[in-house]
Amino acid sequence: MGCTEVKIVRPEDGTEMLVQLPVIEPSPAEGPSFAADVLDRFERYRKYDRKTPAPDVADFLVRHLGFEVEVPPSKASSELRFIFTGTKRSATLWMNSAGLFSISKDQVNFAIELAGAVPKAEGRIMFPFPSSDPREIAKEFVAWANG
Repeated sequence: MGCTEVKIVRPEDGTEMLVQLPVIEPSPAEGPSFAADVLDRFERYRKYDRKTPAPDVADFLVRHLGFEVEVPPSKASSELRFIFTGTKRSATLWMNSAGLFSISKDQVNFAIELAGAVPKAEGRIMFPFPSSDPREIAKEFVAWANG
C-alpha cells in the first residue's frame, strides 16, 4: 500500500505540517463486469419478459459459483452458455429469458433427476424459472462437476 503526502498550512500563523495518508485502492465492482454482447442479451430478455430473473441468475452463476459466461456464435440464438470447470468434469448450462437448460448428453441422466426438470426434445432438459430454483439447480451442477 502506498502513501500520498499532503501539506497542511495553518491560516492563523502559516505553520506547515506534512502529513502522509495511505492510498486506498478502489474496491472491485459489486458484480461481475459482463461483456457488451452478454448485456445485449439481457436487454433482449427484458424486452421479451420485463420480469425475467435471467440477469440476476447470471450474476449469481458467475459471481458466486464461478461459472464462465459466453455468447454462442450463432446470431439466431438468444441463449447464453455458462460453463463450470469442476475437479472431475465440466458442467454446461444454457439460459434464456424462460429458464436454464442442460443439453449435454453427458449431463442428461443427472439433469433429469433434479427438481423442476422438464424433458424436451433431443435430450434437452429445461428448468423453467417459474417452477424451479435456478440457483439451487446451478449449485447441483457444480456439485456434480466436482464429484
